[in-house]
Amino acid sequence: MRLFSMVLTGYLVVGCSTDPTVKTITVPEYAGQSAPATLFVFSDERPEEQKKSRTDEGIAGTTVHWGDTRLNPSAPELLKSALWKTMNSRLEGKHVVLNEFSVSVWNPPPEGMGQIQQINRDSYNATGNLAAYLPGSITAGIATAATEKTVRVRIAGVVDGREFSSMAFGTYRMNGLDEQIQLALSKALNGVVSDIQLIVDGKKPE
Repeated sequence: MRLFSMVLTGYLVVGCSTDPTVKTITVPEYAGQSAPATLFVFSDERPEEQKKSRTDEGIAGTTVHWGDTRLNPSAPELLKSALWKTMNSRLEGKHVVLNEFSVSVWNPPPEGMGQIQQINRDSYNATGNLAAYLPGSITAGIATAATEKTVRVRIAGVVDGREFSSMAFGTYRMNGLDEQIQLALSKALNGVVSDIQLIVDGKKPE
């Protein structure tokens, strides 16, 4: 597997830009507001790369990553607002650390490129990067891969030493980008709230 990954890395030519021309995605439920003073301590400890918008391109397709400036509100404000709104008092005195808040959209290569390698969509869903795909994958036909875009949102962190996480997906073809990202964000935030509630209640397995 390691050898395959090394060979694959050699095949991929990835270009990155720090500020791609992608639209800002607004989450209506939280737009134009930030969380009031919270009763819990909140720390944003994500890698700097995750906070920036960029585009990764290669033979496996294109992945656009939405950084903080392309989300309204920004990623940390979205999580803080969701927690303040749903369980501010229950988190009083606790420390919430955000380690990951990734929003990305994978655009498959043109149909002709599918003849080189078929994309392992399951691998993208799990890792969120283009390098994770296998030759001869049958997870999606060439025609489907050439037209269907995949939205992926993952949020992860720690509250009082216990890990929480949530992941959500969406797909669209010609239209529906805003709606699918908004839905995926909402699902991921709801999932995080549910996960943290289990931790606070002492019901999440060790």
